[in-house]
Amino acid sequence: MSNRKKKSFHLILQPYDTTLKTWVKENPSEILPVIVPGAIFQEALDIEAIKPTMRADRVFKVLYRGTLHILDIEFETGTDTRMPERLLAYNAILHLEYDLPVVSMIVYPFRTTIAESPKSVMSGDEELIAFRFRTLPLFKLEAEHYIQEHITCMYPLLPAMRGANADIIAQAMTELASLYREDEVSLSQQFI
Repeated sequence: MSNRKKKSFHLILQPYDTTLKTWVKENPSEILPVIVPGAIFQEALDIEAIKPTMRADRVFKVLYRGTLHILDIEFETGTDTRMPERLLAYNAILHLEYDLPVVSMIVYPFRTTIAESPKSVMSGDEELIAFRFRTLPLFKLEAEHYIQEHITCMYPLLPAMRGANADIIAQAMTELASLYREDEVSLSQQFI
């Protein structure tokens, strides 16, 4: 793919990236325990203060497995063959900055090639690094599960999930309208 086509492709996907970052930023205390079961939101971290080589999507401090952790969530709307290396760099920088264990996760809203964990760095037969990260391919999740369990923080992502249809979306919209009936701004953000 030529550089011009790559740039054009990334510009098309950019609105999704911004929307997904906003989605998780607005309700991390509800969303983080759903996508990383057992994680309890503590605070959002200012990733702008992190070294300029890092352009992480969303970074949070969470209580996970009884101790504080850093959770780095990256949203990938296309195929990035270098994503595991990028994640490894973010993980190392965040660990250096906060001196806490870092859980790295890639969220895939659309069907694409999924990065495989672990990322191994080899020197001949010796494994120098075995970097483990998580993936959350939304397109493999069942929309109906989130409707049945009334996990409303995930409703904005239902269209990306398996089994999403007009009835499920209508049910989600009705439930959100009831939930946010006094807050039209939040309701419109959920719908968008």
